[in-house]
Amino acid sequence: MEEVLEEAKVTLEEIDIIACTEFPGLMPSLLVGMSVAKTLAKTLEKPYIAIDHIEAHMFANFIGRNTDDILFPSVCLTVSGGHNELYLWKSMFEREKIGETLDDSAGEAFDKVAKMMGLGYPGGPIIGKLASEYTGEFRSIFPKVLLDKESHDFSFSGLKSAVKREVDKRIEKNGSLSKDDIREIAFEFEQTVVNILSYKLFHAAETYSISSVVLAG
Repeated sequence: MEEVLEEAKVTLEEIDIIACTEFPGLMPSLLVGMSVAKTLAKTLEKPYIAIDHIEAHMFANFIGRNTDDILFPSVCLTVSGGHNELYLWKSMFEREKIGETLDDSAGEAFDKVAKMMGLGYPGGPIIGKLASEYTGEFRSIFPKVLLDKESHDFSFSGLKSAVKREVDKRIEKNGSLSKDDIREIAFEFEQTVVNILSYKLFHAAETYSISSVVLAG
C-alpha cells in the first residue's frame, strides 16, 4: 500500500474517496479496475463510488484546465477499444447520445486488422507505429464507409472486410505480406478511420450549429 501511495505522490490523508469506472465497457478490463479500487477503499477505509466509464473519458478533458475552458454546448467524440460514440454535450452534467457504432468500435477494428496481419495485440499502437513509417502517398485504397452521410452513426465492419480482402489478395499474389505491404495497409487503414471519425465529428457540429468539439477516449 505504501508503494502505491508513494508512486501516486499522495499521502493517505489527501485521499477522500476511491472512485472507479464500472459501466459501460469491456467487462474484463472493468472488473480488474473495480477489484483494485474496492480493495483500496476497504483497506484505506474510504468511501467507494462508481463512475460512468464514458463520462470519465469526457471529463478527462478538464484535467489541467479550468471549468470554463470548454465551451458548452460541444460535440464530443469518444473513441476507445470498446466504444465509439458522438455526444451532444449540452452542459457540464447534461449530454445526449447522437451517434454510435453499429458494430465494431474503431479500437476493435484496429485490433482485428492487426490480427489479420499477425502483428499482435493491442492493435492501435502497433498499427500507428507502422503507419508512421510509411513514406508513400495516401491512395484511398479502402472505402470511407459513412453509412448515410447525414447519419451520425459509425460502422467499421465494411472497412474491416475491405482490409481482409486486400491482405488476402497480396498474400495470394506474393505468398506473404512484405514489410512495405504491412506499412502501406496500416497507413491506409489508419488514415481511413481518421477520415471517417473526423467527418462524423465535424458534420455533427455543423448539423447542430456548434463551434466547440471535444475528443475523449
